[in-house]
Amino acid sequence: MDDQEDGLKTYFEFTIKVDDLTNDVALLITDFADSDEVEEAKRLWGNQIQDLKTTIGSF
Repeated sequence: MDDQEDGLKTYFEFTIKVDDLTNDVALLITDFADSDEVEEAKRLWGNQIQDLKTTIGSF
């Protein structure tokens, strides 16, 4: 996406990884964030992941 305000290219990426031995599933999130926005982005994604876990019945 183009950041209209600053003229930068920004992105986020989701990757789902399944462990071959244990079948554990991990959701990896990569998010572009300026250094002054990192903590806010972590809180945002933490809340979103918690909502996802609640929705799918995971703990």
